[in-house]
Amino acid sequence: MASTKWFPKKLLPPAILLLSLAYLVFAVIHFYWRGDGCIPLVAAQRIINGELLYRDFFEFWMPGSFYLLAGIFKLFGQTLLITRITIFINSFCLFLLVFLIGANLNSSLMLGAFSLILFILTSASPSYNHNWLGLLFSSLIAYLSIFKRPITKTPTTLYLLGLINGLVISFIQWQGVAVYLAFLATTYLQEGGSVKKKSGHVLQYTLGAVVFPSFWCLFFWWKGVLPKLLYATIIFPFTHYPAGNMQQFPSLLWWSTTLFYLILWYFLSQKKLPLNPEIRSLTIWGIIFHFFTLISPSPGHSALSYAFTAPLIILFCSKIKPLIACLPSTPNSSVIAKLTHRKFIKRSTLKHSILLLGLIFFGGITIDFANRIFYFTHREIYPVYTTKGTLLADPQWNNKIAVITSFLEGASPLNNFVYVGPWSPFLYFIFPIQNPTHHAHLGPEHHTKKILTEIISDLEGKNVNTIIFLPSENAGRPYQTNLFTEYLEQNYQITVCLDPQSCDDHPSVKDAIWQNK
Repeated sequence: MASTKWFPKKLLPPAILLLSLAYLVFAVIHFYWRGDGCIPLVAAQRIINGELLYRDFFEFWMPGSFYLLAGIFKLFGQTLLITRITIFINSFCLFLLVFLIGANLNSSLMLGAFSLILFILTSASPSYNHNWLGLLFSSLIAYLSIFKRPITKTPTTLYLLGLINGLVISFIQWQGVAVYLAFLATTYLQEGGSVKKKSGHVLQYTLGAVVFPSFWCLFFWWKGVLPKLLYATIIFPFTHYPAGNMQQFPSLLWWSTTLFYLILWYFLSQKKLPLNPEIRSLTIWGIIFHFFTLISPSPGHSALSYAFTAPLIILFCSKIKPLIACLPSTPNSSVIAKLTHRKFIKRSTLKHSILLLGLIFFGGITIDFANRIFYFTHREIYPVYTTKGTLLADPQWNNKIAVITSFLEGASPLNNFVYVGPWSPFLYFIFPIQNPTHHAHLGPEHHTKKILTEIISDLEGKNVNTIIFLPSENAGRPYQTNLFTEYLEQNYQITVCLDPQSCDDHPSVKDAIWQNK
């Protein structure tokens, strides 16, 4: 049927795209600036000020996202408007690719639009960071290599695809490795062609993939810090990141996605769903990305695989309906006999189990998304005017920023050195202060004796007299006393208490401005 009584079906895909665009504009205006949301902004700021990544300050991600944003800031200015425009462009291109992947996989613009909706429902709010940049170019490789296969098998196009893979590595290591493994698996598992020919394709792709990582190695070797680059991007993530981020139990979204891939594998293996090269390839991409998100199995990270998982779920829902809607005929005519027949029970159980799981899954992510939108639309919001642009803040943060602004205007910290911790690097971006240490934040993976000692040494070496410590922003975890908090209480005293409660009891775990004794 070409149309419904109230809305033509052919207008539904563009309507969904327009709604997605409206959501994106809304999300960009309310972009996440607290927590680690501003780490790339602060890193880009330090690069523009002449500091060298890995030598003058530490991050354990590859340098691509930091230097790209530094270049954008250098050209257009270090403002929140430029940040929002950058987030919008990156997110819009990613949304478009998810739509194209879904539309091509399902041969339907409608189902492509539904794939985009599912991706939006599961994803965290768009922001500028290595995850979103890496996912954009990962999706581009997936789209070109799976759905534009004929034009991506020449040596030149394979090399260019490899270059894009190297770009992903330059943004975020694990996504770059996942993309390479996905390309490797889909190349060798595809039907037709000799192993020798496939190995030639992999070699041409690999020659492109090593270009950008080799460039960064040569650049930092020239700067004399190649060992620090290798330690920060390889050794540190392996030895520290899992300890800080994998202690949490994988999210419900991660387990739901795992269950989906088990169900999908069953139906594909039983040939109850078509297994064409596109479905097989995208399934490989989705599974590899899904299991790589175990490095930090929070809902936000688990959703990164949904650039590939969402189109597969929509495909499954569209193809599985005929298989579970009708029940098999039985040799018995009575109702009771039919209800107790083995085939009836098996099919009915499968049908209702899938329907129940689908209801729980889609209901859960929809409620979670609605709660996020409700939070932004119904909370009390204040515009916070800074030298970099306008932020939107809740009453508590509006008050904190006002107090900090007033304090800094009268305090005149030595050389503008103010240490902000443990998890609020955005203050370095919106205030005219400098980070005196090598670390922009203290994430779960940074609470080691070595790093805390480095921070203390930096504070003493630069005679830092002001510390803004906001442990309530500790990545959603209760902040624990440690080597740094002991140093803080011994050498500094609270000048301004920013905590709603009194700072007299356990002061080092309360939001406050400290100055040396």
